[in-house]
Amino acid sequence: MENFNEEIGSELANITPVPTVPAGIYSENHSLLDDVADGHTVGIPQDASNQSRAFLMLEDAGWITLNPDANPGLLTMADVEDNPHNLDIQTMDSATIPRSLADLDWGVIPGSISYASGVDTELQHFQESLRPELILQAVVRAEDADSEWANAVVDAYNSEEFHEFLAEENSDEYWFVPEEITPPQ
Repeated sequence: MENFNEEIGSELANITPVPTVPAGIYSENHSLLDDVADGHTVGIPQDASNQSRAFLMLEDAGWITLNPDANPGLLTMADVEDNPHNLDIQTMDSATIPRSLADLDWGVIPGSISYASGVDTELQHFQESLRPELILQAVVRAEDADSEWANAVVDAYNSEEFHEFLAEENSDEYWFVPEEITPPQ
């Protein structure tokens, strides 16, 4: 949202964090994260926020190092300082990565895409640790942030019904649920 506001000149405001599925590194062709080898192809999302997440995950996996002065929300190939495996990192539309896994050594798939595409969770070999700046938010125009309907959205995420739904549907903790979303007392 902050990047969008800066790039577009808009005035959006977040009203509540929302559950999200963390991104992961997937492979149909390799069994272990340690199977990474020289010249492997890695498909990553082309959109700015998910591309940044992908680069951070590749660093967390120990595959690359990033410039410590780079903006973690706007990472690109130019921010890769070391690529010891000479990975062939290819940006692509997020929605095509699950369908391209057979042709890639590895694919970094955003959580919403892995969930929507039904990609086999057994193919996930690494899952991101969500950084605070990457937790999804319900966003509205700044002038609507305190509106009745925006407050109703916040109340819905904190409702008993929503927490009952989460307890039933998230038994494997596939979704990350921010601690700010709290059930009624």
